[in-house]
Amino acid sequence: MTKKNNKKRIGELNYKIESLEPRMMMNADVVLEDFEDNISNVSTTVESALNEVDDLQLSGLGLNESLDSASAYFSAVGTSIQSLISTAFENYRDALPDGTTSVPLAALVSGLNTNLPDQLPSNIGNPVFSAPNNDTLKLDFDVLAA
Repeated sequence: MTKKNNKKRIGELNYKIESLEPRMMMNADVVLEDFEDNISNVSTTVESALNEVDDLQLSGLGLNESLDSASAYFSAVGTSIQSLISTAFENYRDALPDGTTSVPLAALVSGLNTNLPDQLPSNIGNPVFSAPNNDTLKLDFDVLAA
C-alpha cells in the first residue's frame, strides 16, 4: 500500500460515537385524581359518539320504527355510564388505604369490578371492566331498552 492509500483508509475509520440520552422509566400506575377528573367527561364522550351515528336509520334494522336516530334509542346512556363508573370508583377509592395516590391498572380494573353498585342504571346491563393489553381501561356493557 502506498502512503496515499494508507491515509485515506485511516480517515475512513475516524468517527465519533455520540452518547445516547438516558431513557426515563414511565410509571404505569393510574393516578387516581386524574382518573376521577376524567370521569366527568364520560357522558360527553358517549353522547358525542352517538351524535356521529345519528344519521343511521334504525327502523331499517328491524328496531322500533318510532326511533329514527341512535341517540333516541340510546337516550341517557352517557349519563348512566358516567353514574356507574363514578359510583364504582367512589366505592373502590373509599376501600383504599389513606394516602393512596395511584394504583396499577390491573388493580383498578379488579377494584372497579368488585365495587360495581348493587343497583345498576335501568338501561345498563352486565357491566365488566377490563384492560386489554394492560394499557387501556375498557367498560363492556349491554344497553337495555328504556
